[in-house]
Amino acid sequence: MKLLLSLTLLLMWLGKLGSAGGVFTEPQLGASAGDSVLLQCLFLDPAVKGWTMTKVDWLRVAGTGMQ
Repeated sequence: MKLLLSLTLLLMWLGKLGSAGGVFTEPQLGASAGDSVLLQCLFLDPAVKGWTMTKVDWLRVAGTGMQ
């Protein structure tokens, strides 16, 4: 499950940055109001010339969308 969440966020970020290359879909993560999902994210960082890993706590709040 954690791998799927990591892959989902990575593909979404790559798609939004325009550097997706062979990424043709944008997976969706579903959560109910009040749910907190810890994601392990990989970002391509030009400053370090490689990938960096960051953990993000994604929280869905009723009425406000994503935070």
